[in-house]
Amino acid sequence: MAKTLMRQVASFLRLAGGSAVAVFSLAATDAAWSRPLEGVDVRELLRSATTTSGQAISLPEGTVEAVVARYSIAPHASLPVHKHPHVRLGYVLSGSLVVTNVETHHSRTFNAGEAIIEDIGQWHSARNLHARPVELLVIDLAPPGVTNTLLAKGDDGSH
Repeated sequence: MAKTLMRQVASFLRLAGGSAVAVFSLAATDAAWSRPLEGVDVRELLRSATTTSGQAISLPEGTVEAVVARYSIAPHASLPVHKHPHVRLGYVLSGSLVVTNVETHHSRTFNAGEAIIEDIGQWHSARNLHARPVELLVIDLAPPGVTNTLLAKGDDGSH
């Protein structure tokens, strides 16, 4: 499982571009490999230059810190309305999550095995509509020490 998780992380960092890819170059996710590697199965999950709402993906100038976290969202639980000032990538490890952009009113369901490039600077929320937990791998790419989640005023939920 650790090798699979490492390949998933490397794939997301490759999507984001920049120097972070070098850290995971040995994970064999880059198409630059001239021949298949024995025992390594690489499946591109998503290739996109835009977020789920169609915004162009761009990284901040200067050094970028990669923060990788695993989220477990309880059955029927919701994440509060929030936004990300910088790139956030997600991968649904298990379950299904409905993400709603509260600015555009567009909702999309992400199921196990799907990648998410979250909206940048747009308010959105998420909800687990099912009776089993949602497990997410989340990767933030932001300036070092900068929080990449801002909660809407009046929403005291944690994220």
